Amino acid sequence: MRNRNVNTIHIRKLRWDEARLKLMRELDTLYLQGIRKVKIIHGKGAGKLRKMVREYLAKQPFIEKFEEASFFEGDSGVTIVKFK
Repeated sequence: MRNRNVNTIHIRKLRWDEARLKLMRELDTLYLQGIRKVKIIHGKGAGKLRKMVREYLAKQPFIEKFEEASFFEGDSGVTIVKFK
């Protein structure tokens, strides 16, 4: 279920390749819909999904910035993305 203020992409518990494909598709869709802010829930675990997410985001021209969520929003298990 999506929050009205912040759209969320859940990739926790997915394999790396499945998570990357879902991330790519959903980010593109949300950007084209004019959404400004997205929360990506990748979980903490060993950090492989977090690393993949942040490396992918760093290469995208339509991303203004991304940052780790606050403690109350999910801490290192969540990345907050703002589109240009």
